[in-house]
Amino acid sequence: MEYLTDTALFVRQPNEPIAPNQIYDFLFVSTASTAQLVDLTHSVITSAVLLPPDTLRVWELRLTLLLFEGNLPVAKREAINLNRLIYLHENPDAKVNVAQNAKPVGGNDQQPQAGRTNAPQQIYPLPRNNENGVPYLLLLLLLRLKSTPSMGMVNECYRVCYQLRLRGQDVEESLLQDQLMQLVYLIVVELVITKNSLTLVSYLESLIRTLEDQLAVKKMQKSERYLENVTFALFIARALVILHQTKNTAAQDKQFETLATQFTSENSLALRTLSFAMNSWAPHVGGPAPAPEEKVLETDLTGSSIIAFLRSGRISTRIICCTLAVWDLDAAFDANLGDEKLQVEVPQGEDKLDKIYSYVMSQWGDHANRVFCIE
Repeated sequence: MEYLTDTALFVRQPNEPIAPNQIYDFLFVSTASTAQLVDLTHSVITSAVLLPPDTLRVWELRLTLLLFEGNLPVAKREAINLNRLIYLHENPDAKVNVAQNAKPVGGNDQQPQAGRTNAPQQIYPLPRNNENGVPYLLLLLLLRLKSTPSMGMVNECYRVCYQLRLRGQDVEESLLQDQLMQLVYLIVVELVITKNSLTLVSYLESLIRTLEDQLAVKKMQKSERYLENVTFALFIARALVILHQTKNTAAQDKQFETLATQFTSENSLALRTLSFAMNSWAPHVGGPAPAPEEKVLETDLTGSSIIAFLRSGRISTRIICCTLAVWDLDAAFDANLGDEKLQVEVPQGEDKLDKIYSYVMSQWGDHANRVFCIE
C-alpha cells in the first residue's frame, strides 16, 4: 500500500527531521512536544518501513495529535486526502459524485506547506472497508474530519451502522455495542448542531425502544449505562424542541414545566458528566472559562435547573457536545470521571507500536472537547 506513504497526503511538513525509529523510544515519545510527535509520524509514514496495518495506526496517531495541537484545519485536509486515496484504492474504477468544501481548508498560515492549494478539496465517501483493513477508530476519525455537520453526515453514520450490523457475527458482541454507541453519539451531536431537534427526538425514542427490548433479553457490561445516557439525551432533545419551536415565552414556560416533571435523576453518571462539561469548558469556543463561583455540582442538576441552564445558554450546543464526547471516550476506551479530571485508560498490547498508541490516546482526557472534530 504505497499510497499510504505518499508525500502528497501531507499538508504539514516537519519542522525538524526525526529518525523514524524514535517512535519505539518511549523516553523520547513521553518527553517530546506534540509538535515533535507530529513530525515523528511524518518520518515514520514516509519511511515506508511499516506494514499497512501499522502505517494506518500511525496515521491515526498523526491526525489525533494534530487535533491535540489545535490544528483542526490541517487535520481536516490530511484526513480528506487520506480518505480519498483509501476510497480510490478500494474502488479503482469508481465513478462517484464528490462534494467539495465550500471554502478551502487552510493549514498553518505561517508557512507554505506541501499539499496546500487554494482550490476546494473534493470530498469522497467513506470507504466501505469491507475487508476491515482500516481500523474502526481511524475510520470514525476520517468520517468526523472529512465532513461538516449536516444531514449528509448523519446518513453516512446510518450507513456505517448498517455495515457494522451486517458484520456483527464477525465481531465480539461487546465491541460491536461500543462501536454502535460511538456512532449513535455522533448522530446525536450532528442533529444537535444542525438543530434538527424533532428528528433527534424521533431517533432517540426509536433507539430507546430497541435498547429496552435488547435489555429484556440480554444485558451487557455497558448496556444499562448506554440506555440511561440516551434517555438523558432524549430529555435534552425534547427541551431543545421547545426552545426551537415555541417562541412565546408563556407557552414555553408551560411546556417546560410539564417536561421538568418527566425528568428522573437515576442516571448519576450522566448528570456527573454534564456537571463536568459545564465546569470544564466555556459555553462557546473562545469564551471565558467558568469561574469557581459558577461551579455546578451534580446535585444542582434537576429537571428544572437543566431547563433553566438551557434557556440561559449556560448549557450550550458546545456543552452538550462535550458531554457526549465523554460518553464517546468511555465507549472507545474506558473513561473514568474524577471531580476535575477525565482519565482515559487505553489497554496496551504487546505490539511495538502499542506503547506509544496507548500513551497518545490516553491524552484524550485532556482534549475531550475535540473528540467530534468541530473545534
